[in-house]
Amino acid sequence: MERCARCLFGQTLSDMEYIFIDDCSPDKSIEKMFEMLEQYPHRKQQVKVIRNEHNLKQAGSRQAGMQAATGDYMIHCDPDDWVELDMYQSMLDLAKQTDSDVTMCDMFLEQKSWTRVLKMRQVTNPHEYINMARKAQMNWSLCNKLIKSSVIKENDIYPFEGVNYMEDVGVCVRVLYYANRIAFIDRPFYHYDLSNSDSICHDRDFSSNIAQGKACIENLQAFFADKPENFDGFLNAYKLIIKNEHLNMRPKNFSGWKKTFPELRSQIFSVKNFPFMMRLSMYCLAYGVTWPYKLYDLTRRVICRIKLLVS
Repeated sequence: MERCARCLFGQTLSDMEYIFIDDCSPDKSIEKMFEMLEQYPHRKQQVKVIRNEHNLKQAGSRQAGMQAATGDYMIHCDPDDWVELDMYQSMLDLAKQTDSDVTMCDMFLEQKSWTRVLKMRQVTNPHEYINMARKAQMNWSLCNKLIKSSVIKENDIYPFEGVNYMEDVGVCVRVLYYANRIAFIDRPFYHYDLSNSDSICHDRDFSSNIAQGKACIENLQAFFADKPENFDGFLNAYKLIIKNEHLNMRPKNFSGWKKTFPELRSQIFSVKNFPFMMRLSMYCLAYGVTWPYKLYDLTRRVICRIKLLVS
């Protein structure tokens, strides 16, 4: 939290509003933030703290912050991550220059032994960006997207109630649906920390993830139901991602995989963001044949192990 607060208060952008959500935190995160704030006295009048009466988790906490925001733009930052000091000034400058509803930047993926850059796919049509999920893994983080507040508030776009897994997907997809223009900065500003084993992203409750992921996609499916455009490419890609949570279990739940979104069976090959051999093995799974997937999974893990040993 100290690292995060330091880089937020040290931003080159002077006119900022900071909203910190204390979601019944059991540690001293907010106290650490206030200690760091003493080093930046000019920021004190810009800081708001919202203390949830009970634990609202990701969806409720994000909504509380979004509804309290008064600025022309909003962006999120998770407390175990950090950002470059000129991130928000750079993104705001581009947003104003291009009159963009959504401005995105690249991200650093931070692990203890390595740092990698995650490049955004620069698709200028917002609706095309949504359906690109059929062809490629897309990034839906709210932390590297500066969004016009008017898009969110005029269209009542907040996390789906009780959906704390993929809550950012539910928000970003609807924002992009209503966005007229998106812009990209070809530079990484946001450092996404993968090394914290205590973070919410590492707390895998597969049954809960599947249930909440289904709720997210079903809500988005209802959202798109009366829209003239076809977003089946996006919906099918994320249905398959949710199905595959069953394959991350130990032992793998092949029966649960088959029963989740069974209507997807005929669409598996159209979801091209997965390797062909994986799609072929999953197509066999849809008909109850498990050995091709077991062979594919074993081969994949052996190759990953060899790469790890070599590196």
